[in-house]
Amino acid sequence: MITIGGSEALLFAFNAVADPGDEIIIPEPFYTNYNGFASLANIQIVPITTYAEKGFQLPEISEFEKKITPGPRLF
Repeated sequence: MITIGGSEALLFAFNAVADPGDEIIIPEPFYTNYNGFASLANIQIVPITTYAEKGFQLPEISEFEKKITPGPRLF
């Protein structure tokens, strides 16, 4: 799909992969506008923190598992 810009593409992607009320686990820091796109798609972002001291590496899978509830749809 061709979009006018990346913002529209992200909003369309959120709408394509999640239903209203779903949650998506996203490592932070993340693109600030994800919050706005999630709001427009009626989904909730569940952040998982990364740290500069560790080079913003993704945390161990056990940290992701702590965030998984019946709500998250994607991570």
